[in-house]
Amino acid sequence: MWVFGYGSLMWDKWHERRNCIRVQKARLVGYRRRFNKASISNWGTKASPCPTLNVVKEEGAFCEGLAFEFSDDYQNEILSYLQSREGKSFELQKYPIVFESGDNLKAHVPVYVGKNILQNDNDELLIMALHAVGTSGRCKDYIENLAARLDELKIQDEEVHKFSVLIKQNKDAKQRVQPGRA
Repeated sequence: MWVFGYGSLMWDKWHERRNCIRVQKARLVGYRRRFNKASISNWGTKASPCPTLNVVKEEGAFCEGLAFEFSDDYQNEILSYLQSREGKSFELQKYPIVFESGDNLKAHVPVYVGKNILQNDNDELLIMALHAVGTSGRCKDYIENLAARLDELKIQDEEVHKFSVLIKQNKDAKQRVQPGRA
């Protein structure tokens, strides 16, 4: 069985504790990343949500990420873990992925289908990201960590790159104008 990760599943080493057989770069065909899921617990609150990643269907698009292989013997355990981790508003459907070798198959992909979908423009998302803090930390750290992990993996994602650059520019500007800073 295969699981495709496009966000935090790529960086927190969850798979190492669950008998993962191998990890490979792959593309989720017909989808792209979008900061359209409001985190109201982990990275934000109901009053100050954090825009986090989801994938959205888009003709001709692809989302590059990591595919994790597990023995079919662990399928129930893995799917149960992912459902608990991601939450009841995520569907774990099978979607086609393509490996760098050109081989393709279907992998389980967590896709958010709940009510916390954001329809905000980029300026509004930036303001949200700069202010949101949840139980796992600051929203801007979530975005910067994601961008850093994609860079490490040599995965190009325009949406993540642009958003992380905006976060950094605004964070740096705030630090330059804080009282008491030279």
